[in-house]
Amino acid sequence: MPTKQNFAIFLDFDNTLIDNDSLKDIISSRIHAMCGDDVNRQFWDAYERARLVNNVVDIPLAFHYMRHELTDETAHNLWDAFWDAPYSSAIFPGTLEMLQELRQRYAFVGVVSDGDAVYQPHKIDRSGVTRALDGLIKVFLHKQDHMDELLRWAAANAYVMVDDKPDILADFKQILPMMFVTAHVRQGHYANSPRAIEPDVSLDAITDLLHVDIVELVDRARRNSQQSKV
Repeated sequence: MPTKQNFAIFLDFDNTLIDNDSLKDIISSRIHAMCGDDVNRQFWDAYERARLVNNVVDIPLAFHYMRHELTDETAHNLWDAFWDAPYSSAIFPGTLEMLQELRQRYAFVGVVSDGDAVYQPHKIDRSGVTRALDGLIKVFLHKQDHMDELLRWAAANAYVMVDDKPDILADFKQILPMMFVTAHVRQGHYANSPRAIEPDVSLDAITDLLHVDIVELVDRARRNSQQSKV
């Protein structure tokens, strides 16, 4: 078996491995069918309200906002509409196969996702990604605040952060430019967001990562970082 390259690949989840817009349509249809249009509308209002608190999706907080508006039966049905949704059907095509190939090439491949501590790990698990990566999953409120923990989690020569949000990639690049290589996946509604710092590579689809020469990318990114200091 070929020796794996000593790089750590950190993959975001929402809009990177899973099509969040498609998933929201699936869940919205389930809520409408199980709870009715009024509850569906109320829920997405609460969802956006909760998201604005910490700039991250927080499903338990959204439910907390609705706790006085629902009967016990409706609350149970609403939770089931989320909890039992077919998450695997919203994974971007070829994603699970790509994960297996990445694990053959590189020393460490894991998911580093933003989200709440209850729903987000469940969503990742039900999508099939947790099993595909043997449980190498981290969920934080904001991943940028946990760089030291990520470095301890996976010892490597360099780290490739793959995300759909340019601002997150910029934070990693700005703080540890010689350690982190950034890959922007142009999927979802952040695809064309302004970029304070250009990523080291842009991908039109997550599976395009398989066609990136990581060794060359790391070398080029480090040269560029050194030149920017001159």
